[in-house]
Amino acid sequence: MNHPFIQGGVPDVCARCRRKEIDHTSLATCEACPYVGMCDLYPPPHGVILLCPTCLQKEYDHQSPDKQEARVLHSRAVSEAQIALSREIDSSIISRADYFNAETVAISELKKIIDSDETIARKDYALYMEVRTRYDKFKAKLIEAEEVRLEIINNIKADQTYLNNLVSSLTKEEQEKYRVKDINYKPNEVKVVKPKESSGKTNLSEVKELAKEHGIAPEIIQNLCLAFKLTPLKAVVKYKEMMSTVTTT
Repeated sequence: MNHPFIQGGVPDVCARCRRKEIDHTSLATCEACPYVGMCDLYPPPHGVILLCPTCLQKEYDHQSPDKQEARVLHSRAVSEAQIALSREIDSSIISRADYFNAETVAISELKKIIDSDETIARKDYALYMEVRTRYDKFKAKLIEAEEVRLEIINNIKADQTYLNNLVSSLTKEEQEKYRVKDINYKPNEVKVVKPKESSGKTNLSEVKELAKEHGIAPEIIQNLCLAFKLTPLKAVVKYKEMMSTVTTT
């Protein structure tokens, strides 16, 4: 011990360090290993743990500026790699199957990664930015998926119309083969599950955000929502579809 035992008001308790008298002698026991002998408190001057000379030196080495910097750099590298992997997974998600098959990093896991990074000061803000980035990517994917869905429906309708026009050129045997009873035959339409109809009411903040993102006046999105009872997202898709029709006409 770096000071002698000083008897205080409590029997067998040092008035300076609040440790027993034996901890100040060669019979002291290291609290990090089985060593028995002269020990000292860490961190000085009073400390919270009694260590032998070997363990004390290890602790000093561990807390050296070089070792601390190395641990910080390692922590930063690990968290950056984990967050980069999360972003890569999110970017690779294209279809619904991808979403459920991919090992998407949970928000709770992202929070653990960020909380463990000693180099990040504003952890709540860092987590917000990561989740917001994921949210924006998924929302963009949803718009793309809706556009693809509408394109497929239009292709089906075009093929159906063409098939109807070809019926009259088939022979009776061919019509029978394909179960065509008359020239007005129509193939069974593909049943498309329609989402729940919107009331047309809009969330102004969502409308403004979509308008800014897609370069569409907010009033146009609101009017389409009211006219066709659409959600703001579907209104954006509807507007793009209408503009595409005008352009190709």
